[in-house]
Amino acid sequence: MARKHPERVLTSLHHLIDHEWMLEAYRLTRKDGAPGVDGMMAMDYEANLEANLYDLQARIKSGRYIAPPVRRHYIPKADGTERPLGIPTLEDKVAQRAILLAAGADLRDGLPVLLVRLPTGTIGP
Repeated sequence: MARKHPERVLTSLHHLIDHEWMLEAYRLTRKDGAPGVDGMMAMDYEANLEANLYDLQARIKSGRYIAPPVRRHYIPKADGTERPLGIPTLEDKVAQRAILLAAGADLRDGLPVLLVRLPTGTIGP
């Protein structure tokens, strides 16, 4: 879409993100990683999955979503130094996945291209 209509301006992807989108983002998110600063594991998040995803979706769409701090962990390197590693919360990983899916990042040409799901007339003036 961006290649076909370079004169149009994309102002938001929020209208693309619905509950089905959030469920797919959650399904695609790795759930075996270490917990972030909130200590939330996938099993805990799934205990109230529907409500958690509806709440996250509402915060993303309203602009109230603010990514939480990343938990810092240091990985020892062979030379004795340490490599910093940032561990996001599970919910932040889901939010990032939902937005990535919405953007349909196709970076072959260095330009993001929207997924086919974009409704007609939602881009540009």
